[in-house]
Amino acid sequence: MVEGARPMPTRPLSFYAVVLAGGRSTRMRSDKRFLVFDGEMLVDRAMALATQALGSDPARVLLCGEVPDRPGIPDERAGMGPLGGVHTALAKLQGGAETADQWLVVLPVDMPLLSASPLIALMARASECARRGIRAVGFTESEFPFAFLGGQRTLAILEEILKKEPSSARSVRAFCEGLEVVRYPAHPEGRRVEEFLNANTPEEWSRATERGTR
Repeated sequence: MVEGARPMPTRPLSFYAVVLAGGRSTRMRSDKRFLVFDGEMLVDRAMALATQALGSDPARVLLCGEVPDRPGIPDERAGMGPLGGVHTALAKLQGGAETADQWLVVLPVDMPLLSASPLIALMARASECARRGIRAVGFTESEFPFAFLGGQRTLAILEEILKKEPSSARSVRAFCEGLEVVRYPAHPEGRRVEEFLNANTPEEWSRATERGTR
């Protein structure tokens, strides 16, 4: 058990998915949310993966960021990068008595090779670890996706990070460190690491599309 942690209840965990779609796509030089991979725009693909992982419950998928013609939630704190979207989702859930202490699975729109399987495995790992008092889990292969227990304590950790300067201090890595994310290999055999490829530049997008056609 994590030092100082208390065992969590043994009831099944309830999850929400947070799809981060508020980025400016500066390095891609075009809006990567609408790039088409395997016949789907990346934003739609990410939402479909999240919905599939959650058992076809789209109401539990939070699209964070203003996205034309889609039910996106504008960031409450603009210019904060990915953590702005996470904060928006946490604040929204914290406002409801039945949603305040839910687990959240976070994924970006720019992982075109990602499948639902790692998300499902991550939730299973979270359910196992919660019984030992662990409040956040992720994979060793990649910063994203990761999952964590929401609530006021987590919101406070995030808000402290969002106050930091310079802007590089307001990173996903800093948030994960604050949460004490416990990481596990997604594929102990060492294969399929390419599914965690982030497509942030034209070169990375080219690599992703080449792998996707194999």
